[in-house]
Amino acid sequence: MMPPKILLYCCLWLLLCAPQVQAAARLVVLPVDALEVVRLLGGMPQVVGVAQHAAGRNALLPEAAGIPGVGKGFAPNLETIAALAPDVLVAWKGYPGPELERRLAPFGIRVLRLDMHLPENLAAGVRILAGLLGEDAVVRGEAYLRWTRQTEARLRAAIPEDAARPTVLAEHFAPDRLAGPGSALFALTLKAGGRNLAAELRSASSPVSMEWVVERNPDVVIKSVALSSLDTAKGLAQLEKARGELLALPGWKDLPAARKGRVYAFSSDILGGPRWVVGMAALVAAFYPEAADKADAQALHNEYLHLFQGDGAGGALAAP
Repeated sequence: MMPPKILLYCCLWLLLCAPQVQAAARLVVLPVDALEVVRLLGGMPQVVGVAQHAAGRNALLPEAAGIPGVGKGFAPNLETIAALAPDVLVAWKGYPGPELERRLAPFGIRVLRLDMHLPENLAAGVRILAGLLGEDAVVRGEAYLRWTRQTEARLRAAIPEDAARPTVLAEHFAPDRLAGPGSALFALTLKAGGRNLAAELRSASSPVSMEWVVERNPDVVIKSVALSSLDTAKGLAQLEKARGELLALPGWKDLPAARKGRVYAFSSDILGGPRWVVGMAALVAAFYPEAADKADAQALHNEYLHLFQGDGAGGALAAP
């Protein structure tokens, strides 16, 4: 049996060395929202590979331009990943498929699957990534999560207690598909005090007919748009175009929500992932115009960028 004094020294050595081993982890990160979390945790120096989509977000993730690309996120080049010799590959919960683990296992690469887009999963994902990145990342992560909790509480308090809850439909950035239960956009409409009519669809993404929409007659319509640029002017133009295209479809412009100017286009960047509270603020203001001064999405977005992303560019948020 090991003498107690030696056992104590061994335990102390493990405690002192474990964070250093974790902090030396080499990561390949496929989801851009997970990469944004890694950046707010201060872990970009440990990222050795990214999906090609990250290069288009260089206004927010400037380091990504200097990190080797591993191809498309859903279909990465596994040979390139193996050559980069990461300790961990961060992927989506469902993508790429299970062959990812099988093909990377011989290289000793662990696959970490996270669903960072859903608000309810974000805290766990932040803490898992922080644990890989070291003690400083843990401190940064807890500061971010504390800010998120406090911000959500303020936004909830801004929702008028005696106001009728507006009925809502929200369309994914994929045309003709509504966000339903299991999607981040659906969850945010509920957090923001809306009554989402897609609850009856029981699917995260469902195609519906115009007749179905007209029959339910939502008070507010939300269109999610995947911005191709973080340049604010270009982003606003893209949001306005997407909103106009939706209203140009047969039936949409005749909805009372359209006639009352309550059809909005929002950047998908704020409708899930680490900036979801910004999206919640934008939705609260859209659902309850009387609470708009307490739910300033642009001010909140600027605060997030200043506190956690070194004042990087986050792009346009909403139209109108």
